[in-house]
Amino acid sequence: MKRFLVILISLVLLTGVAGTAQAISMQELFDGQEIIVDDKRFFDWYLGDVISTDGTEPIFSEYDVSGLPGGMNPGLLFQDLNQTTVFDDNFLDYSFGYSVEVLDPDLRIKDVSYLLIDGVLEGDAPFIGSVEDVYADNGDLLASLFIDTDINFEDSAEFAPQQIIHVEKNILVGGLFDGDEAGLWQYEQRFSQEAVPEPATLILLGSGLTGLAFARRRFRK
Repeated sequence: MKRFLVILISLVLLTGVAGTAQAISMQELFDGQEIIVDDKRFFDWYLGDVISTDGTEPIFSEYDVSGLPGGMNPGLLFQDLNQTTVFDDNFLDYSFGYSVEVLDPDLRIKDVSYLLIDGVLEGDAPFIGSVEDVYADNGDLLASLFIDTDINFEDSAEFAPQQIIHVEKNILVGGLFDGDEAGLWQYEQRFSQEAVPEPATLILLGSGLTGLAFARRRFRK
């Protein structure tokens, strides 16, 4: 079995595990539970389609999600404790989603990152692929992230600051030939944020711009 392992991130996780929020199973999240990490609330979890050619499916009661505190860059760690693996020319395709809300009124989410950490890719043509769409609360598409283990193990995107976003994730693992073996066992998601300018700062900025415009007009005369 050939495992892929992102060493640098794994070392960070090993040193920071004591600070992670208590794990909760994905099944409990689908049943209505939520996770709060620092100032972020992860809620409204749902399971979409699960398609498997050989009957292999994640056991979501053994699929843990835990918080990754990070100040201005908190997130979630996903761990498949059952280590779901697909063999030969079969595939497993599943999707799920959740919402993220900033509880601190002075902060807004400004970007998202997605990183595969641990799993298995063995054989002639095993693959792991993932597509993630991030939406604003009004339904507008903010960003799309793509992972293809033939090309990349991580992706990120920036967008206009938001108080609430909605994440839709699709994961596909499988192989093309006999002897192929593929499984995604651990990955993380982070959501960076930034402070919202205080009203007084906005007023000063507006006054400054107005002054510059007035000065330019006088100079042209």
